[in-house]
Amino acid sequence: MKKFDNTPAQPSCILICGNTAFIDEEMLGRITQYYKVVLVSEEPFEIRNKQNAGKIRTYNEQIIGENFSKILYSYAPDVVWYFSGYLDNGEGLSDENRKIESLMNSCSVNEISKLIVVGSVESQSFTIVKEEDKEKKEYFSPKAFS
Repeated sequence: MKKFDNTPAQPSCILICGNTAFIDEEMLGRITQYYKVVLVSEEPFEIRNKQNAGKIRTYNEQIIGENFSKILYSYAPDVVWYFSGYLDNGEGLSDENRKIESLMNSCSVNEISKLIVVGSVESQSFTIVKEEDKEKKEYFSPKAFS
């Protein structure tokens, strides 16, 4: 069931960014059955499957920067998917809060109204609190946002 329906409810082009190491080529192949895909990664991402290569545009760029904004402007995706660095219980991406803020701004400037942030409970702001020789994560604390 291939769909490149350009109805207002169905996006035709998506841009994927953030923790692209979480995404494998098989997953991208399934996504391209429904959408045109632009993948922006800070790490080089090589498409090995020749069948997928023509359907996916890849760029090695930082989210914070002029080139990323140009990519957004050029492709005008209907939706942006951002994968958090905490998704796989990792340590997150360096300066992730600033990247998400920049991404939200870029989406706003380029009139992209749909931004999906895929994360986990670990991606929320927290501080480490020591209680009785034990470290504990404290969420939603005023200290976490300072």
